[in-house]
Amino acid sequence: SLSIVLVCVGIFDLIILDFMMPEMDSPAVLKALRAQCGNDLRVAFLTARAMKQDREDLLALDVLDVLIKPFNPLELNEKVAALL
Repeated sequence: SLSIVLVCVGIFDLIILDFMMPEMDSPAVLKALRAQCGNDLRVAFLTARAMKQDREDLLALDVLDVLIKPFNPLELNEKVAALL
């Protein structure tokens, strides 16, 4: 699809995927992106699932961070800046 092509050409510094999406969850989207673009994508997940084990399971998918909702928008800017 066009969106995957845009990701693959490297116009994004960081991709933040919400864990719960309508048709695919973020691990499935990440798998599809990596299959098309390779493993060097910089990805973080955004989730309301704040359980320690959930966070550890998501980090095990080789993402930069798991950001927990709700969040302060100013803190989100700082976190993203730190990831970049």
